[in-house]
Amino acid sequence: METTTAQEINFKVETINTNGPINFPHPRSTEPFPPIVQSYFEGTQLEVSAIILLPYGQQANFQSVTSNNNTKSLEFYINYLAAEKAVADFAVYQVTFYYPIAANPGTITTFVRDEDPVTSRGTQTSVQP
Repeated sequence: METTTAQEINFKVETINTNGPINFPHPRSTEPFPPIVQSYFEGTQLEVSAIILLPYGQQANFQSVTSNNNTKSLEFYINYLAAEKAVADFAVYQVTFYYPIAANPGTITTFVRDEDPVTSRGTQTSVQP
Protein backbone atom coordinates (compact mmCIF):
# COMPACT_ATOMS: atom_id res chain seq x y z
CA MET A 1 0.00 0.00 0.00
CA GLU A 2 1.32 3.44 -0.88
CA THR A 3 1.72 6.01 1.90
CA THR A 4 -0.69 8.93 1.88
CA THR A 5 -2.03 11.01 4.74
CA ALA A 6 -5.38 12.85 4.72
CA GLN A 7 -5.95 12.57 0.99
CA GLU A 8 -9.19 14.30 0.01
CA ILE A 9 -11.62 12.20 -2.07
CA ASN A 10 -14.55 13.18 -4.32
CA PHE A 11 -17.84 11.84 -3.00
CA LYS A 12 -21.58 11.76 -3.74
CA VAL A 13 -24.35 12.13 -1.12
CA GLU A 14 -27.94 10.97 -1.57
CA THR A 15 -30.85 11.36 0.86
CA ILE A 16 -32.45 7.94 1.36
CA ASN A 17 -35.64 8.50 3.39
CA THR A 18 -38.02 10.87 1.66
CA ASN A 19 -41.08 9.86 3.70
CA GLY A 20 -39.90 11.40 6.96
CA PRO A 21 -37.46 10.51 9.72
CA ILE A 22 -36.46 7.22 11.30
CA ASN A 23 -37.83 7.45 14.85
CA PHE A 24 -36.25 5.91 17.93
CA PRO A 25 -38.20 5.71 21.20
CA HIS A 26 -35.60 7.73 23.13
CA PRO A 27 -33.20 10.54 22.19
CA ARG A 28 -29.67 9.45 21.35
CA SER A 29 -26.62 11.21 22.75
CA THR A 30 -24.70 13.51 20.44
CA GLU A 31 -22.23 10.73 19.56
CA PRO A 32 -22.70 9.73 15.89
CA PHE A 33 -24.08 6.34 14.88
CA PRO A 34 -21.45 4.11 13.27
CA PRO A 35 -21.89 3.87 9.49
CA ILE A 36 -23.16 0.77 7.68
CA VAL A 37 -20.52 0.17 5.00
CA GLN A 38 -20.13 -1.93 1.87
CA SER A 39 -16.84 -1.93 -0.03
CA TYR A 40 -15.91 -3.55 -3.31
CA PHE A 41 -12.54 -3.78 -5.09
CA GLU A 42 -12.29 -4.12 -8.87
CA GLY A 43 -9.25 -3.55 -11.07
CA THR A 44 -7.42 -0.67 -9.43
CA GLN A 45 -10.36 0.96 -7.69
CA LEU A 46 -12.08 0.57 -4.35
CA GLU A 47 -15.76 1.53 -4.20
CA VAL A 48 -17.09 2.43 -0.75
CA SER A 49 -20.75 3.06 0.02
CA ALA A 50 -21.77 4.10 3.55
CA ILE A 51 -25.24 4.53 5.06
CA ILE A 52 -25.21 7.31 7.66
CA LEU A 53 -27.84 8.46 10.16
CA LEU A 54 -27.79 12.16 11.06
CA PRO A 55 -30.28 14.24 13.09
CA TYR A 56 -33.46 14.85 11.09
CA GLY A 57 -34.43 18.40 10.24
CA GLN A 58 -30.89 19.76 10.35
CA GLN A 59 -28.93 20.79 7.31
CA ALA A 60 -26.65 17.86 6.41
CA ASN A 61 -23.40 19.71 5.85
CA PHE A 62 -20.99 17.09 4.52
CA GLN A 63 -17.53 18.63 4.47
CA SER A 64 -15.20 16.04 2.94
CA VAL A 65 -14.11 12.44 2.68
CA THR A 66 -10.46 11.85 3.53
CA SER A 67 -8.25 8.79 3.69
CA ASN A 68 -5.33 7.76 5.85
CA ASN A 69 -3.38 4.63 4.99
CA ASN A 70 -0.48 5.18 7.39
CA THR A 71 -2.14 2.74 9.78
CA LYS A 72 -2.53 -1.05 9.68
CA SER A 73 -5.93 -0.69 8.02
CA LEU A 74 -6.89 1.76 5.29
CA GLU A 75 -9.09 4.39 6.99
CA PHE A 76 -11.69 6.72 5.53
CA TYR A 77 -13.30 9.66 7.33
CA ILE A 78 -16.68 11.05 6.25
CA ASN A 79 -16.63 14.52 7.78
CA TYR A 80 -19.73 16.62 8.48
CA LEU A 81 -20.98 19.45 10.70
CA ALA A 82 -24.11 19.03 12.85
CA ALA A 83 -25.66 20.75 15.83
CA GLU A 84 -24.69 19.25 19.19
CA LYS A 85 -28.13 18.06 20.31
CA ALA A 86 -29.62 14.74 21.52
CA VAL A 87 -32.44 13.70 19.19
CA ALA A 88 -34.68 10.68 18.49
CA ASP A 89 -35.41 11.40 14.80
CA PHE A 90 -32.82 10.70 12.11
CA ALA A 91 -32.42 11.19 8.36
CA VAL A 92 -30.61 8.56 6.29
CA TYR A 93 -27.90 9.44 3.78
CA GLN A 94 -25.83 7.32 1.45
CA VAL A 95 -22.28 8.51 0.81
CA THR A 96 -20.44 6.84 -2.07
CA PHE A 97 -16.85 7.34 -3.15
CA TYR A 98 -14.11 5.67 -5.18
CA TYR A 99 -10.48 5.31 -4.16
CA PRO A 100 -7.66 4.34 -6.56
CA ILE A 101 -5.50 1.56 -5.11
CA ALA A 102 -3.22 -1.08 -6.64
CA ALA A 103 -4.37 -4.09 -4.60
CA ASN A 104 -7.32 -5.20 -2.50
CA PRO A 105 -6.60 -3.98 1.05
CA GLY A 106 -8.63 -6.81 2.62
CA THR A 107 -10.33 -4.60 5.18
CA ILE A 108 -11.02 -0.90 5.59
CA THR A 109 -12.27 1.19 8.49
CA THR A 110 -14.80 3.93 7.75
CA PHE A 111 -15.52 6.67 10.28
CA VAL A 112 -18.35 9.19 10.48
CA ARG A 113 -16.88 12.29 12.09
CA ASP A 114 -18.66 15.41 13.35
CA GLU A 115 -16.07 18.16 13.07
CA ASP A 116 -17.52 20.58 15.65
CA PRO A 117 -16.68 19.30 18.18
CA VAL A 118 -14.72 16.35 16.85
CA THR A 119 -16.50 13.09 17.64
CA SER A 120 -16.46 9.97 15.51
CA ARG A 121 -17.66 6.38 15.19
CA GLY A 122 -16.14 3.80 12.90
CA THR A 123 -16.88 0.45 11.30
CA GLN A 124 -14.36 -2.11 10.03
CA THR A 125 -15.48 -3.74 6.77
CA SER A 126 -14.16 -6.64 4.67
CA VAL A 127 -13.55 -5.63 1.06
CA GLN A 128 -15.29 -7.84 -1.47
CA PRO A 129 -13.24 -8.94 -4.51
